Amino acid sequence: QAIAAGLHASRPDVEKAVREALVRFCSHEFIVRVADLSSTPAGRTRAAAIIATSGPALVPAWLELLDGQTERARARQLVPLMSECAPSIAPAIAERLPLLNADAACAALMVLATVGAGYEDLIAEQVKSGEERRAREAMRALARIGSPRAATLIAKQIEDGPPVARPAAEEALWRLPQPLAFAKTHELLRRRDFVVHHPHAATRLLERAAQSADGGLNPVLEGLTSLRFHFWSPAVARVGAKARELRQ
Repeated sequence: QAIAAGLHASRPDVEKAVREALVRFCSHEFIVRVADLSSTPAGRTRAAAIIATSGPALVPAWLELLDGQTERARARQLVPLMSECAPSIAPAIAERLPLLNADAACAALMVLATVGAGYEDLIAEQVKSGEERRAREAMRALARIGSPRAATLIAKQIEDGPPVARPAAEEALWRLPQPLAFAKTHELLRRRDFVVHHPHAATRLLERAAQSADGGLNPVLEGLTSLRFHFWSPAVARVGAKARELRQ
C-alpha cells in the first residue's frame, strides 16, 4: 500500500498494477483466514491491523463472500473490524452497493453508517429495491449517521417511501438526536397535507412526541385540533381529537 501511494504522482500506471495485485492477494481464502484469526482476543488485534493495512483491496472479496452461501457467516464476522476502517474503505463499498444482494448490502450499510455524513443519499436509495431487510438497514444506518440530511431523508420516507420502508423510517426518526427528531416531527405535523394524506402516521408521531415530553409540541397541537371536525374522514378526525386530548 505504501509503495502504491508513493507512485501515485510519478507512475500512476505502476500504482494501478500494484493495487490490482493487492486485490488479487486479498482472495476469498485470505478473508476467511482473517475472520478465523479475529475469533480470539489476541487474534482480533492482528486481524484489525491486517484489515487496516489492506484497506480497499479487501473490499471486493469480502463483499463477494457476503453475497455467497458457503462463507457468509465468517465474512459477516468482520463487520465490526471493517467498520473501524470505514473511512478508508467506504468509497470501495459505496461503488459496489447498488449491485449487492440483501445480505451483502445489509453488512455494507452497517459499515457505511459508521463513516458519518457523506453517504446519506446513497443509503436512502436502497429502499427502492423493495426488499424489507435492506430498507430497514438503510433507515437504521441513516439514524446512526444522525446528520440533518439523514433526518430529512428519513422524514421523506415516512411521507413518500414504499410500504416496506415507512415503519422502519418512523422508528429511525426516534433514534435520531432528540433535537433533530423533534424538529422533523414538528415539520411534518405542521403540514396539513401530510396529516390529511397520512393520518395514521400522524397519530403515531403525535403519541411518540407526547411521550417524549417535548415542550414545544403545544403550537403543533393547537394547529391540529380543528381537524376533529373532519367527519368525512374519521382517521383525520381522530388526529384532531388526539391533538385536543394531548393539549388538555
